Amino acid sequence: MCIRDSNKIVHLSPAQRKRGVICASAGNHAQGVALAAQKLGLRAVIVMPTTTPQIKIDAVKKRGGEVVLAGESYDAAYTHALELEKKQKLNFVHPFDDPDVIAGQGTIGMEILRQHPDPIDAVFCLSLIHISLSALQHWCYCPRQCALIHVEQVFADNLHTLRGQAVHKQVDQPGVETRA
Repeated sequence: MCIRDSNKIVHLSPAQRKRGVICASAGNHAQGVALAAQKLGLRAVIVMPTTTPQIKIDAVKKRGGEVVLAGESYDAAYTHALELEKKQKLNFVHPFDDPDVIAGQGTIGMEILRQHPDPIDAVFCLSLIHISLSALQHWCYCPRQCALIHVEQVFADNLHTLRGQAVHKQVDQPGVETRA
């Protein structure tokens, strides 16, 4: 769960907090937003695709999120979340395209540097597209050259967001379907 997403929620004004938050997600972002809102006593509406596994839905509910199932894909859920944001005057918490979320996720880079003082050749990010793009690429203050490699399962292809921004290579491992 990416509780670092809570940085956006923490920076909301008292008036914004009173209105609550909304996000679109089928996984960790949903749980992070729900948990952060729960800890701050805020309403959290989490829009998830209808194809979301029940275990993920239950995890969001356990953390106080109001689950709304909409569409069969993330894109459809995202569109519905934006509609609800306007209708209900909620505050949208984007999974990666927000300066406060980026700042919260940027702590990952600092943690890596604190734990590994020697030069780092590469960082592999597993199915965390928003962290790959927004956080780790923003720890440019680090004087070291480091490759950032995003890895995910073929059947969970979020890499389409990166098209045109990265090099794509199919990596075959016996029994494992991944793309780097």
